Amino acid sequence: MKRHDTILRPTVGISGFAVNGINFFLFQSVWLITVFGASRGLTWPGVAALAFFIAIHARIVPAPGKDFVLMGPAVLIGFVCDSILVRTELLQVTTTLPVTGFAPLWMLILWANLALAINHCLGWLHGRYALAAVIGALGGPLAYLGGAALGAGRFEANVTDVAIPLAIAWFVITPGLFGLAARLDDPAGRIRPRRRPRIAD
Repeated sequence: MKRHDTILRPTVGISGFAVNGINFFLFQSVWLITVFGASRGLTWPGVAALAFFIAIHARIVPAPGKDFVLMGPAVLIGFVCDSILVRTELLQVTTTLPVTGFAPLWMLILWANLALAINHCLGWLHGRYALAAVIGALGGPLAYLGGAALGAGRFEANVTDVAIPLAIAWFVITPGLFGLAARLDDPAGRIRPRRRPRIAD
């Protein structure tokens, strides 16, 4: 029976645990490469890193199409969220490609990167929406602060004034993305509960 918390078998004969390990490594690598590139005014390192992630993902994941579809709404949500930060001048970014005044391409790459992790190294959060919300409320703002600390941007307001609305936004966005991923996996909406392990008599 298909379940969201089940690690899918890869297409190249490696274990599901290895797939998740590779996914986690690439997820973190793309974030670092993209942010470091942006801190130097460069977008292409992030583009190249994400393209590499997509190529590997397509090779080792048996049904990557659902992850690629999820990238679309994730990037759209990210565009709206991050454009608000940029247009309200709460966040100044080092590179504004392709359009000044809106979320730059490198920030959208990070949202696409997140979409590729949701069903894999972050898949243990499926069905645990409250926990996903809490982790998102903590991790989301920390990711922005980390990017700013590495030089990819600068907050124009007090950190607390930015972190609180970011935490609220990610409290909603994170479980929303997991819910959308679950819906893509089961379009009819029949989300199956996890099986409880059987206890021997």
